[in-house]
Amino acid sequence: MMKNFNALQLLAYFVLGTFLLAEEKTVSFSAEEVKIINTLSPLPAVKPDPTNKYSKNIKATAFGEDLFNDWRFSTGAELFACQTCHRVSDHFMSVRDDTEIDIPTLWNVGYNNWFFWDGRADTLWAQALGPFENPKEHDSNRTEIVSIISRDTKYKEIYEEIFGEIPDFRDHKRFPVPAKPSKENKEANANWQSMTKEDQMQVNKVFANVGKALAAFQMTLVSQKTDFDVFVEGLKENDSEKQKALSEPAKRGLKVFVGKGKCITCHSGPSFSDSAFHDTQLPEIDIDLGFKHARHGGIKTVADDIFNAAGPFSDAPESYLAERLKTLKPHSKNKGQFKTPGLRNIVYTQPYMHTGQFRSLIDVINFYSDMENASESDHPEIQPRKFTEQEKRDLIAFLESISTFAKD
Repeated sequence: MMKNFNALQLLAYFVLGTFLLAEEKTVSFSAEEVKIINTLSPLPAVKPDPTNKYSKNIKATAFGEDLFNDWRFSTGAELFACQTCHRVSDHFMSVRDDTEIDIPTLWNVGYNNWFFWDGRADTLWAQALGPFENPKEHDSNRTEIVSIISRDTKYKEIYEEIFGEIPDFRDHKRFPVPAKPSKENKEANANWQSMTKEDQMQVNKVFANVGKALAAFQMTLVSQKTDFDVFVEGLKENDSEKQKALSEPAKRGLKVFVGKGKCITCHSGPSFSDSAFHDTQLPEIDIDLGFKHARHGGIKTVADDIFNAAGPFSDAPESYLAERLKTLKPHSKNKGQFKTPGLRNIVYTQPYMHTGQFRSLIDVINFYSDMENASESDHPEIQPRKFTEQEKRDLIAFLESISTFAKD
């Protein structure tokens, strides 16, 4: 049959065949790359939080799930629960499009060392309290929250079984509603200041326990095993079949991730986050994020927070979590730094970056490739990666592999 092809056609088929073979060539990793890759899987068990002695309590976990889905802990025209913004069916990602920031997913939140984009909370239970009193979220207040627990027969019974006796917060003369420490809400602040210090402490104790129950539930939100995890098992066991769980494009993307892209610098460990703070040099945007001073402001806030790990409502005020606060000092470089998010399930958690500026993964990769319109920084940490188009596609294939649940 070869006689039916002219020389030009034969050359074309030879070139195409060579290209296809190159595309299908099996990716290999160096010993150093394998060593790094092995640190990315599997996800370990979530450690108990010493400042929350209920963090592994089954009853507290169930109670926290009930609170997570309760619509009564909000005020205003639009009533919503925690699950309104973090629905199970939407991978616990932000499902609201009326916010000016990217609301982080709750997947694997138990592995974090700091919370919120600026790290203004040092425990998961302290973070859980923030949205309740945020005017842009639940827009409620702590006396209203504890009053609901007190007057709901079921909640009162469950609460007391877990945490002990709860005061009768239905007395709104003694425990006025609304009441909370606030610079913006004068009525709520005046009501709070009118209460005795002892009553304030009782409210804060129950409010903190609400956060601890919510944290116990959220610590169970751990990603399932992915194709990437199966591949790493294959590397560790020298199992060629398991290594096939990762496509060749995904393997090439992994090679870029730990190599040329230097993504591993910040996105390290099994949750693909170093839980530290970095200046991503995102283009400037003209909106009030609520944390414009980034980590610099977060450090000041967490140090002053009555609900921090060293505070009166911590179950371990001398723990390593509390010890961190003693050496935590804001520096000028912190003003552009935001927390590194984890990357597992990343394909489901758009938009991206703390500003929510990028709507797709290719937008993120393009930015890091060229750093076009990057903001100026006194402490730049990132240089343009100059990815090829093939490398961009391969990176996306890899990110999809840590978002695709294994079929085993």
